[in-house]
Amino acid sequence: MIEIMHNDITDHFLLQTLGVSAKPPTRITLAAGEHAFHEGDCVHSVFIVERGRILLNRHLADGAVVTLFTARAKESFAEAALSSDYYHCDAVAVIGSVVLALPVAQLRRHFLADAASAMELAMFFSRQVRDVRARLELRDIRSATARIVEWLTRQAVGSPPYVELTGTWSEIADELGLRREVLYRALANLEQDGSISRSKNVVFLCP
Repeated sequence: MIEIMHNDITDHFLLQTLGVSAKPPTRITLAAGEHAFHEGDCVHSVFIVERGRILLNRHLADGAVVTLFTARAKESFAEAALSSDYYHCDAVAVIGSVVLALPVAQLRRHFLADAASAMELAMFFSRQVRDVRARLELRDIRSATARIVEWLTRQAVGSPPYVELTGTWSEIADELGLRREVLYRALANLEQDGSISRSKNVVFLCP
């Protein structure tokens, strides 16, 4: 999910949960192309992106690679590690990134011992499921132009509404399930008919 950049991640639910533990999270710096973990590795941490972008990729039997999610600043990833022994995908930095590694063992112990936190975790995952469903709904829109307009509308803030991008259009194309050339053509058409205007990394929605 593309979102407005936030640098303060101290209010992230998982980070607050770990605050009750003795061992603080480990800050890891990743160069572009470097992995936080590989598919099949034994789980050790759940992660929160402090800065940068992390792709979660799964390798299929036919050799194809599917991008499951792009985690950005203030977003967590690999939460499935809480109920698994192995990571089920690769996590690779798109650009130079900094992530916080929260030990799985400590999180598991805390949630088992604290029913209220366990309920918060369930609600946290519920919100994530809603986000995934929203992305799938977008992919069900057949028209590329309509899909992009709906995505922009959901992301927009302010008056007049605008979207500040923290990723590239190529990444957005992957998220929306569109070929890059299709997305660029649709954006050009939207600009031409006055539906949007663009300035660097900001898209303005026009009435």
